[in-house]
Amino acid sequence: MSCLADAICIEDDDTMDIDSDGHNGKYLSSDNSKSSFTSIIDIRAASPAVSVASSCTLRGSPEPASTPPVLRNVAHQPQLIQSALPVAQSTSDVNMSGATDGSIRFSNESDHAQQRPSSFFNEYFSSDNIEEVYDLIEVPEEPRLLRPDFPHAPIIIDLEAAEAQADREEEIANLRLSIEPSSILERNAEILSPYAEIESFEWKPSELLSPGMLVELRTPDMPLELTEHTFMVIKAVVQNLADDTVKLRGWKLKRARDLGGLLSKRLNELVFIHEIDADDDRPLLDQSVIDIDLARVLRTRKWVGTNKRFPASRFNPADVPQGTKEEMKKWVEDNGLLVARWCYISNYNNKVERVAQDPTRIRVSAILRMLTEEECTQRNYIKPDIRRLDWRGPTILGGANKATEEHTTLRRAGALSVAEAECGKVKGRENVKRTYTFGDCYCGAGGMTCGATLAGLKVLYGVDINADAGQTWQKNFSPARFLEMSVHDFSVLPGLPEDFIVDVLHLSPPCQMFSPVKTRPGPNDESNYASLFGVGEAIKKARPRIATLEQTYGITNTAHKETFNALIRMFTDLQYDVSWGIKTFQSYGLPQSRKRLIIIASCPGESLPSFPTYTHYDPAAPFTRTNADMVPYTTPRSVLSLIPTNAPNHDPDHPRFNKGTYRPWDARNITTCIMTGGSGSQKGHPRGHRGLTNRELAQLQSVPLWMEFHGHHIRRQIGNMVPPMVGKILLESVRKHLEKVDRIEMEKEKRKKRKVVVDRAKHGSDVVILD
Repeated sequence: MSCLADAICIEDDDTMDIDSDGHNGKYLSSDNSKSSFTSIIDIRAASPAVSVASSCTLRGSPEPASTPPVLRNVAHQPQLIQSALPVAQSTSDVNMSGATDGSIRFSNESDHAQQRPSSFFNEYFSSDNIEEVYDLIEVPEEPRLLRPDFPHAPIIIDLEAAEAQADREEEIANLRLSIEPSSILERNAEILSPYAEIESFEWKPSELLSPGMLVELRTPDMPLELTEHTFMVIKAVVQNLADDTVKLRGWKLKRARDLGGLLSKRLNELVFIHEIDADDDRPLLDQSVIDIDLARVLRTRKWVGTNKRFPASRFNPADVPQGTKEEMKKWVEDNGLLVARWCYISNYNNKVERVAQDPTRIRVSAILRMLTEEECTQRNYIKPDIRRLDWRGPTILGGANKATEEHTTLRRAGALSVAEAECGKVKGRENVKRTYTFGDCYCGAGGMTCGATLAGLKVLYGVDINADAGQTWQKNFSPARFLEMSVHDFSVLPGLPEDFIVDVLHLSPPCQMFSPVKTRPGPNDESNYASLFGVGEAIKKARPRIATLEQTYGITNTAHKETFNALIRMFTDLQYDVSWGIKTFQSYGLPQSRKRLIIIASCPGESLPSFPTYTHYDPAAPFTRTNADMVPYTTPRSVLSLIPTNAPNHDPDHPRFNKGTYRPWDARNITTCIMTGGSGSQKGHPRGHRGLTNRELAQLQSVPLWMEFHGHHIRRQIGNMVPPMVGKILLESVRKHLEKVDRIEMEKEKRKKRKVVVDRAKHGSDVVILD
């Protein structure tokens, strides 16, 4: 083995984990085998947090459900489930209670009080403490999942401080937005006289600069040895014919380690940095070009652009001269082959917003994706279908589910939103059309599950540790399976991979910890934090083509930047392309003001869907071309008026809703957010004569009338839900995207088959009859 492999270590978390029994902390699937798409699940020893990961609602009193049993295949095999759990965790750590309905329920309540926060957050998630991966030989086949213990200390947000900070940031942003647009130079402007594009330029004796080359840049007015870790791929060499000065035009790159943890820190890995203005119609590669003076070029570098999985195409350790670890690292940084696999694209409304952007803040709308064929260097591109096959095995185009029996469908009258329509369950004919399958982790009472059903997806399962929310979910979405357990326990369930693989997976990890409305510590903060980072485990289990995630926008506050970046890294470590944006749900037709972070991710080889466009606008805002095709905000009055007197969960005469005093409010304008704690219960009817019923709260959350709530803490269930109407809009957009790309791929397959038939006919071979 090369001295480099001995001297240059991998990142600190890639050192071998040994549990308390001396075993290696890695576990295979239940059959102890590893296929191309059933990967090793890495378990961190002494991490009790991950086994008690809370779901998106707080656990209530469990009650037996009367719906069909779940997990029938393992209900009487607790030893199989136990064998899939970490060796370091004894059998006493997990209480697997067999409910009367045959379901399996996991709990660790006996040990929860003994858990203590650890320093793992500081060790792993602090961007300053992540050591880069240097060793090429010992890099694992699959990236290690993030399995954090509890943070060093609970992350608490003071409401008043958060609001004051937001106000200050907004004031600063507004001042910056006062920049005169005409003062901002146009990027990639047309080359006009006296400038001309030339083929190459000899900037040093016998050393030319030409398009396609990578140059390393230095900071202006600084010594040559002090670089800024910035690079550029040359697009054009431009010379001023009047004075012979030369400028380079091209695309900016940064080292992956400089993204603050959005990508794993790996030596000599680069990222393209693009910035896009929504009001600029030019393609991405035209918009994002930058110009630099020749004096900023420090040196030329060898590089590769690829969409291959790390560590493919990296520098060869055998080429590194012997020396100390630091000497070899320095040599690799200065001379080793550089590899670009990713593009980081920041989206802005216009150039003023782009120029005014505070570089330290999280981008409110961005994409982090692997390189396309156009961006890869020659012979370094892998076709999408091969990448997808390597990740999740064979994919059935058009949807993994093929219904062959009579099934239940949903029908609703035409309306602007789910909340504005009465929904009913009706029997549909036998359906032979393929549909895309859906799984819901941290499903709660089923807001996103309801949206998936309305969007035409086939729901296979929901996962949540909350028993009360589980009752509601099972009553409304049977025969789909409800798995009452933490997402971590779901991730280690035994069984065939195809039992859990879905086309689309949604995740709504607990948001209480990062919500701007949280003002004091809560008893579930630590388990909530662990749940947030169960996202990667769930994705490895379900292997979805598309994953969506909903989370409080509070996690995008500057104070939580490292946590947000670590969440994104859970996707990028698995080679998922990711896009995120902060969306206002009232702009999709919700009759309340609700702002959330939405993440859409696509698996290796799958293209990213776009966010659905807004459909509603504030009638008090000026009329513009942007809202010309929209309709005004949905009002609370319009949706509350649709509730019939016999609606489920609706008893306006109940004493609970007729005590106390309530302030009237104007139902002609959107109302405030229905928060997780069910704070809508403090809000009265618009007339002020009583409180809002559970059904009225649900209606403000766009819950269809056919959906009934069961168990305890119903108002909390409602407040925790993703509004089904927003879920429908998002998932319908995802479904249409998959239908479009699958249709294109199926047409390509048909053309290939036709070509085979023609070729065989020409050569006198047997002709294959195509369907």
